[in-house]
Amino acid sequence: MTAKQADAWILDVTHRMRRLSCEVPPGTRPLHAMREEAWRALSLELGVPIGLSTLDTTPELLFVLPRAGEGDGWTPLSSWAPADERGFRLYVQAMLGGWEPPTRTLDVFHFGNDAQLAAKLAHLVVKGVKRGTTGWVEAAAAEGSPIPTVGTVSIVTDGFGYAQCAIVTDKIERLRFRDVDATHAWVEGEGDRTLEDWREGHLRYFHEEARQLAIPFTEDSLVFFEHFRVLAVFGRADA
Repeated sequence: MTAKQADAWILDVTHRMRRLSCEVPPGTRPLHAMREEAWRALSLELGVPIGLSTLDTTPELLFVLPRAGEGDGWTPLSSWAPADERGFRLYVQAMLGGWEPPTRTLDVFHFGNDAQLAAKLAHLVVKGVKRGTTGWVEAAAAEGSPIPTVGTVSIVTDGFGYAQCAIVTDKIERLRFRDVDATHAWVEGEGDRTLEDWREGHLRYFHEEARQLAIPFTEDSLVFFEHFRVLAVFGRADA
């Protein structure tokens, strides 16, 4: 028997990708061969794949890392999805539950600044409560994060890189923090949905962001409020 090849698509928490191929010697499981190659070539420890297209001919595996990919060579989803048909097919089946996005120029993000908050807010989106989110314009510029535009399709994850739903941006408002009103707070759907609760939570969040970025945040700071709707909630019920 001769060795066969296995291919892997390795995603970080924002679905940036590294592609890896290896030979699978006779008698060796493709998963074991790929784990050894990932450690040897990239110093990456792979866990259990979330997707596998076949065990015959050329096995294809999809992995998600619990952190951001470090170093060069990581390609954003919006760049690799249009160019990699095999990888995107596997991504659609394993990550999106078979849902076909209307575009391959996809944004990927999670709400909040830690995995627990991200999972909670993604849950509110999926359950129909949360239909808006607020960001600080200056912080987005400092971090190099693009502000969504009308029509942006985003994959929302749980903070560990696992996709929960897809949303599309319907409207972007830019306003001073002090001008956010009770309607915005209700649409954002967090806490008790009052403006007082919204201000308390967001002041705490933005002041922490300001501390980390070493830039001031005030009542006159410019924020953006994104109105979105859900395109799909990912999952299968055919098993």
